Amino acid sequence: MKIWMVCETLTEGCAPNVTVLEIRESLRRQGHEVVLFCPGTERRHVQPGESGVRFVPTVFPSYLKHLFYQLSLPVSMGLSRLKERPDWIYTRPHAATIAPSVVGWFMRIPHVFHLSGDPVDQLGSAKGISFLRVPYGVLERVNCKLSRAVVVETPNMKMDYQRRHGLRPEKVFAIPNGVNTELFRPMDMQEARGKMGMERDAPCVGYQGNIRKHEGIEYLIEAASHLVKQVPNVHFLIVGDGPAKEQLVDLARSSGLLERFSFVGQVAYESVPTYIACMDVCVVPRNRARFQKTGISSLKLREYLACGRPVVGSDITGVGDVLREANAGMAVTPENTRELAEAIIGLLQDKALRGQMGKNGREYAVENLSWDATARKLTRVYENVVAGANRRCGWHN
Repeated sequence: MKIWMVCETLTEGCAPNVTVLEIRESLRRQGHEVVLFCPGTERRHVQPGESGVRFVPTVFPSYLKHLFYQLSLPVSMGLSRLKERPDWIYTRPHAATIAPSVVGWFMRIPHVFHLSGDPVDQLGSAKGISFLRVPYGVLERVNCKLSRAVVVETPNMKMDYQRRHGLRPEKVFAIPNGVNTELFRPMDMQEARGKMGMERDAPCVGYQGNIRKHEGIEYLIEAASHLVKQVPNVHFLIVGDGPAKEQLVDLARSSGLLERFSFVGQVAYESVPTYIACMDVCVVPRNRARFQKTGISSLKLREYLACGRPVVGSDITGVGDVLREANAGMAVTPENTRELAEAIIGLLQDKALRGQMGKNGREYAVENLSWDATARKLTRVYENVVAGANRRCGWHN
């Protein structure tokens, strides 16, 4: 099959980017021809000679880039349609992109709209830009209505989007995120710590990912005061960047624990597995309010498991249930810092249990969480539902 994919940026560190690029590679491995549309300003992130990428003309100023891209994208896709017709179009935007669904509807090319989390809800709680919630909700509704299929991350999100936009159940699919099990794999801890210049013998508790308020890293910092009493030489490794970083640094400083924390900042995607390999225990301390209703399909959890590291995570849908099914860690009450600390202490003090849970997690990730499996599910959405509906009912049904 020939598939058009649309990506707004090729920079690292953003879940929608990781998803699009990993699914693209998986689809290629499965024999599909994939053409990726992205802004011309992203040319610097593409390897010389790489095929299958079409750069859409745009401008450099950040405040104009997205608008210009939205205006240029349908023109580029229309010109490409003069030379070829794809079987379907795939988009997983992290901004209000509607051009692919409009182009797909107008040209009668099935469009699969893949949502990352719940952007409308996220905007509603964001300071300074909450006013964007209403227009974004309108654009999201247009995307959902014009697309042949809507893909979300969890069953709870599926029900929520059905109600929110009046979608038929057979149009919405819950497909969780995957993980690159070749890149994210177990590594020798001592070797990894040597590469990163870390102390080889000190216990290490780690987090990697975006640093935002809803990630719950503040609960880890609060739990650290309990941890150091039981594990005096414990160290904390925070890998990633985001708007809450300075606030968390200040919290660690005011708690008198800043010397225990290493805030590494953003690192290359290919380097993330090495940092995870430095960690004895990894954490996913998400808060309750943000994810209790919809659940989550956590990329970082999948990456921890694929790297063979035991995990302590909040007992929310998509984290606690995965940890129990994989027997790869401990699920704790969200926002309960003492329970979080006690679970981490229990693992730090039991090397055999850490090793067994890490092994369990790796096996579970390989068998159930690969991007190849995610790509196959997306392909079945097209083959079994999208194409079938077109043949039976015609485009507009």
